[in-house]
Amino acid sequence: MNSDYYQISFDDKKKVLLVDDEPRMLESLSMLLESDYRTYKATNGLEAWNFMKKNVMDAIILDIVMPDMDGLDFLKRLRGEGNKVPVIIVTGKSCLEYAEKSAHLMVSGYFSKPYDIDRIMDRLNFLLKSVSGSYKKSLLPKKAKHPLLKKVMEHLEDNYTSPVSINGTSKKAGISSSHLSRLFKENLNLSFTQYINRLRVEKAKDLLEDKSLTINEIMNSVGFSTEQHFFKQFKRYTGTTPGRLRQLNEIEKNSGKLN
Repeated sequence: MNSDYYQISFDDKKKVLLVDDEPRMLESLSMLLESDYRTYKATNGLEAWNFMKKNVMDAIILDIVMPDMDGLDFLKRLRGEGNKVPVIIVTGKSCLEYAEKSAHLMVSGYFSKPYDIDRIMDRLNFLLKSVSGSYKKSLLPKKAKHPLLKKVMEHLEDNYTSPVSINGTSKKAGISSSHLSRLFKENLNLSFTQYINRLRVEKAKDLLEDKSLTINEIMNSVGFSTEQHFFKQFKRYTGTTPGRLRQLNEIEKNSGKLN
């Protein structure tokens, strides 16, 4: 068992257990997910079972055919203990066959090897972010108590769609750029650039609810100058892309209607 943990500046990463007896597959999946999730690894069902007796995970990605204890036996034990952690099955065998065998075990998704990592990420984001509502939480810190910084934040709220810089903003505030930078760091634990990027992403999240707007129109309306920068910052702060978040919003709305 091991994990790779990278401190992030906003929310703690969700924890995902990866279970697969193929070392290369296990390592590859871990590397692909580690920027968005805190990953743990097990090489068979028995190892995963012993790990789960002592740890709480937010999701499990589970292979089926493994030595010592296969994926289905592990899942049966897990559910037998009342553990309802979301489980996604990945297998080189027929997904239909295992879907039938595990229908009563509350499986949250099936993917055939070689799998599409983007589809797995979409499923994880839906399970861990739409259910908990965490991707809907504000990306912005609480309003600052410092009176000057409050005025600067109000100014940015009114002007985030235009090009803004710390130099230009500090001049308007009547202070040096180094002083303004220090105010952001000491009060919000963010740089000026991080704050404006978060503000723009937050506004973009709201605009995604309007399906008449294209992603490119949203990008332009919130002040991002290039698609590459917009997508990079959006994924950095939400864990997914604008298009996928729009899809997740729609899935959640439709599931609410069905309920």
